[in-house]
Amino acid sequence: YSVSNSKLYHVDLYRVSDEEELRYLGWNELEDGFRLVEWPERAPGLNDQADLDLHLAYQDEGRVAELNAVSPRGEGVTRALSGAESKS
Repeated sequence: YSVSNSKLYHVDLYRVSDEEELRYLGWNELEDGFRLVEWPERAPGLNDQADLDLHLAYQDEGRVAELNAVSPRGEGVTRALSGAESKS
């Protein structure tokens, strides 16, 4: 996905068995953007590379998202999003 002037990659690890398989599939080629990972527990070694921890849950007729920074880069993102929310 293209978002503003950045790239956002959605990576679903459900069928991946380990980090080596993920690297073989091109994980390192996605370093030019943000990687949103479903099923990150399928490749535990990647948790050290995380910037944000995102949890989605159902709430009434919609969904709620909880976003937590786990790195300095993630903190920058959450600060920027907080500023965007206060402007709207």
